[in-house]
Amino acid sequence: MWEVPGCYALELEPWSPAADSAAAAPPRSLMLVADPLDEWGRRQETFRAEPLANTPGGTSPVRWFVRADTLWLVWTRVGARGGVALRLADGGFVGRARVRDPTAGLDVTARAEALKINCATGRAEPGSAGRR
Repeated sequence: MWEVPGCYALELEPWSPAADSAAAAPPRSLMLVADPLDEWGRRQETFRAEPLANTPGGTSPVRWFVRADTLWLVWTRVGARGGVALRLADGGFVGRARVRDPTAGLDVTARAEALKINCATGRAEPGSAGRR
């Protein structure tokens, strides 16, 4: 098993089909925290993820969990739900993101990559591979 908590830069390729879903996208860098409590102090089966300061992307709470060999990031916004399924590969994680908003007729996917970064500097950690 791999160590998941820490800071990550999340990169998404363009959405397919092409759409302006930036409002429903997750933060581009975040800290995965091993804290199962939600914002009201209730214990959850998922863990908290915090956007890093000055991070482009959404402001809704993001939760994370691991099932089998997949790291999941999930979030909701008014009318929209999103998720990213990531698998360990080449010093980082690769997978797909999906956002659905039935009220807006939005259902898009994108290739996703998450690289471990230094929480203080935002730079890639040694051993992280990817497009950086």
